[in-house]
Amino acid sequence: MWFKISITFLVFFMGMQLSQAQTAEVDFIPKTLMDKTALGSDTGTNILNQTVESGPVYTYKLIRRKESGQVEVHKELDDIFIVQKGQATIIYGGEHKGDIKENGPELLGGKIEGGTQQVLISGDIIMIPANMPHQLILKKGTTFVYLVTKIKVNR
Repeated sequence: MWFKISITFLVFFMGMQLSQAQTAEVDFIPKTLMDKTALGSDTGTNILNQTVESGPVYTYKLIRRKESGQVEVHKELDDIFIVQKGQATIIYGGEHKGDIKENGPELLGGKIEGGTQQVLISGDIIMIPANMPHQLILKKGTTFVYLVTKIKVNR
């Protein structure tokens, strides 16, 4: 009988722990939302940039590109790309030179000299640390869809 009561208490206690754990916030982005956002109405826009979720130190964005991007350097953000659809080449690292415009905590434009090129396809994941120049290059007539998590860093 003591064993039965102990098991009952343990199950009750574990149930309380699980229910408390279940009240913690979880970020869940259903694939159907991403599909609707990425493949929704085609307004002819070359870049669709939609914030899916955001918090104090992160932002999830779903981006659909139909053209290459400019060189970017984020001073305070790490980027993690998860490729959903299509193919693009990312150029990263090297030196950021040329006609550079400051836009708040990021630098835009110019060119990358001495960077590394990597082809990205569906399913690939790449992490770009803060202060690293990067640029996505697309072939004409293609579409590239990716989820990017932007994480604020203190470096």
